[in-house]
Amino acid sequence: MTVAEGGNAVGVVAAARPGGRFDLSLALVARPVSLHRLADAVRGRIGDVVSRAGLGDTLGQIDVAFEDLLEVAPDTPPEV
Repeated sequence: MTVAEGGNAVGVVAAARPGGRFDLSLALVARPVSLHRLADAVRGRIGDVVSRAGLGDTLGQIDVAFEDLLEVAPDTPPEV
């Protein structure tokens, strides 16, 4: 858990590295989808947001782990 503005970010660990960079570890819960594809999409979105904020040079490694899968009804369309 990481302390974030306004509270804690459960499932997120931010670790400072030498040289002013930060690594992120995320523990997520997802619906049954292609987990590799979803993890790549999460990493990409984080990278985009960090770059737009002008902090691209501070982003280190992004680790994504799936802690659980949600059950969905058979007629629920997949999401990514």
